[in-house]
Amino acid sequence: MIAKISPGALDRILLVSTGGESNEAALRMAKLVTGRHEIVAMSRSWHGVTAGAAAATYSSSRKGYGPNTPVNQHQPCAGYGNLTPFIAEADGGAGPPTPVYYSSRLITQTWLQPGDGLHRFLPVSLPGAPATLRAYAVRRPDGRLGLLLLNRSPNAVAEVRLALPKWAATPLTVSQYGPAQYHWHEDGPRGRPDLDLPPTTRRARAADPLALPPLSLTVVASDRPATPRAR
Repeated sequence: MIAKISPGALDRILLVSTGGESNEAALRMAKLVTGRHEIVAMSRSWHGVTAGAAAATYSSSRKGYGPNTPVNQHQPCAGYGNLTPFIAEADGGAGPPTPVYYSSRLITQTWLQPGDGLHRFLPVSLPGAPATLRAYAVRRPDGRLGLLLLNRSPNAVAEVRLALPKWAATPLTVSQYGPAQYHWHEDGPRGRPDLDLPPTTRRARAADPLALPPLSLTVVASDRPATPRAR
């Protein structure tokens, strides 16, 4: 009866007794449908006390009792600490940051402008670029250009030259994160980073070539916003 009166073409329902259980079911369905296994959770969120829902709950005060769920090594995405923002300390507190932390900061704080302003995606052309190179450009709410470059090749350096619009051809700040900043030492549950540095930042001109290391993330940001034209 519930399936018949509910919107959409439903042919079955799952009755649960708590919100945490409903989130558990939603997480499993999302993994099944997408084929992916990582969950993005908002800070200061609360999804329930069951294992999966608690694992998707992020709060700095929730510590002291170890990992929420055991590592499932039969999953292709499983790892010991290299998929989390921080390495866990013995008491469950946050330890050294990992690539998830640094790359997330580059994307949300450097490429994009924090806040609720409107970002406009811009077209990007990569003539002759290898298939492992991806580029995404935005015009930020403050009028500055943000360019995100991903070199997904495991062993080849990609060199690019930027052809920027006139409004963005100002001095640039280039931030880069890759194997020169981070390396994970494989040792099962005792795995740890043996190289753990923040992204590099340097100044550049619009005409300067950019070398993108293998498996790296590069953010290029114009220093000044576009100057509005007089009408």
